[in-house]
Amino acid sequence: MKKEFQKSVIYDYQSGRQDTELNSGTITTTAIVATTINATTVNATTLDTNNAAAGVTLKGTTLAADGTDANIDITITPKGATGVVTSVADFDIDGGTIDDTVIDVGVQTIQATDMTATGTITDGTLTAVGGVVSTAGSITATTFTDGTASISGGVISGATSVSSTTLTDGTATITGGDLTDIGTIVTTDNIGTPGTDVTAVEYGNGKDHVSVLTVTSKDISGGRITAAGNLRVGGLLYTFPAGAHLHHVTYSSIALQGDLAVHGDTPDCGIGSTVGTMGAATLNGTTEEDYITGYAATDCNSGGPDVNYTAATAGYGTGISVNGAADAKTVYLNAAAAWSGATAALEATGTVVLKWTSIA
Repeated sequence: MKKEFQKSVIYDYQSGRQDTELNSGTITTTAIVATTINATTVNATTLDTNNAAAGVTLKGTTLAADGTDANIDITITPKGATGVVTSVADFDIDGGTIDDTVIDVGVQTIQATDMTATGTITDGTLTAVGGVVSTAGSITATTFTDGTASISGGVISGATSVSSTTLTDGTATITGGDLTDIGTIVTTDNIGTPGTDVTAVEYGNGKDHVSVLTVTSKDISGGRITAAGNLRVGGLLYTFPAGAHLHHVTYSSIALQGDLAVHGDTPDCGIGSTVGTMGAATLNGTTEEDYITGYAATDCNSGGPDVNYTAATAGYGTGISVNGAADAKTVYLNAAAAWSGATAALEATGTVVLKWTSIA
């Protein structure tokens, strides 16, 4: 042990005696156990808070949690109206969460699986890479670039450009700048309701819509084909929201499947604003097929699928295409035939796409 002091009194730290003060000097030893050490400089290989359950050690450039507890937090608490400040450009947080109201990182890059804020994400030249950026507040950026993220909620404002493979906007308002390189824009604003055994993905901005309907083993007969004979049947695909809209085009790719007795039947099929119900071998030529006019299905044994792509039957800009607030909002897949026999169900499988614009 080395002891050097400006005072004539030397305290023996190896004896176990409790000493209270060392005014100046140098101590070189393996370990010092004390309640308080007041010194200008302390040089040590490791500083340990000496808490067996949950403590920290400072060694080299690493501040690490240590102890017998399975999970140990490290808390850094500034005083007053201040924050945690780093003097370098990079601030690297691996796999964690930043909880606060404002993140302002200048021209740096934030890389995260998820970025979530209830306040504001503000950055003049922010680049966010990957993950999901969601906020109930707002995102303000000169350039907001994200190759794979979905952006939902809040407000994106004042942007020179917003780039994203997928831009998901449930309730957000996006103002300023350009939207560039957008793969898909999915909306939940001002959309319709799919029928049973139908799922919908709604692309658009709340005004211009492309409703992609996936139809899976949907029984459009309702069990009504109980014997051979003439009959119209149909099933609900979609209901437009209330209000006025302009319908542009309809696309369908549908195959039918029934029981053995009707496998060879080629029913008259169409998409219309009303459901087929009468005892007839063909559709009514009007509302039962005013979106896609009647066509002969390949069979009722999953043949085809039968593909159709057309403006409204009456023509673009007329008939059901100009859909006012009081007009029918329902979309049905209908089929009619002189059925060869009974079938417990007549199932439709495929895709129907509706292109429309909300007017009021």
